[in-house]
Amino acid sequence: MSVVDVLDAIPLWPLWLVAILLLYRIFRRTNALSLPPGPAPNLVIGNLLDLPKSHEWRTYLKWGKIYGDVVHVSALGRHIIVLNSHEAALDLLDKRSAFYSERPTLTMGGEL
Repeated sequence: MSVVDVLDAIPLWPLWLVAILLLYRIFRRTNALSLPPGPAPNLVIGNLLDLPKSHEWRTYLKWGKIYGDVVHVSALGRHIIVLNSHEAALDLLDKRSAFYSERPTLTMGGEL
């Protein structure tokens, strides 16, 4: 029995599955470093099932007590940031608004 015959006998799909899961975990860790804490997402749909359908403020308040003033959730690849305090909203939306806005600076517009 040669090496080729042994390799043909081993199904490769478990190896592919392990490789994909490892890559997913590595990718998830590198992306999660820059995002605020939040409930753990599911593999494909994220936190879609965790998002409230009514009385949203109750769920967001509960998450705020668990994860802090700034909470991150994702649903179907869309990222949602929930600000649970006036201080967090003021800090992120007022004091650092230039950092988070995506509008380009118009050099000539300011000089005219």
